[in-house]
Amino acid sequence: AQAASAPAASATPAATQTPPPPAALPASQPADATAFNMDSLMRVMGKDAKGRAVMVKMVRDLVDTGMEPADQAGQALREGRLRDAARQFHSLRGAVGVLGAKRLIQATVEAETAINDQRDELLEARYQAVRAELEQTLALARDWLAGQ
Repeated sequence: AQAASAPAASATPAATQTPPPPAALPASQPADATAFNMDSLMRVMGKDAKGRAVMVKMVRDLVDTGMEPADQAGQALREGRLRDAARQFHSLRGAVGVLGAKRLIQATVEAETAINDQRDELLEARYQAVRAELEQTLALARDWLAGQ
């Protein structure tokens, strides 16, 4: 369904699209707090330099790993190694869970569920959703690191 709606969105002239004004959100807040949100972790760990250093390391590790987990899951899917792909999605979810990446978490749950339910017709779309959410999460994580 997402792929079918994409051409319609791109056919809309840019002049008719009305993005929110840039000042609508505080500069410290990502455009979508469900994509990457360190607020909860900051409340728990951000009170001292040691806690903040641990948080920075967690985010840096995610950024350094990059798209590798999604690439490995995609390779496993292409090779028919569905259990391996499911493990990759599960591991990715664990790696980002504490970082407030709720949309990425949901995308990995849906991809893993499609594998477990043997819904082969959904696998490519679910995999692409994970990739898209991971790309956005990584971009927001890089922005967060730049502000630290």
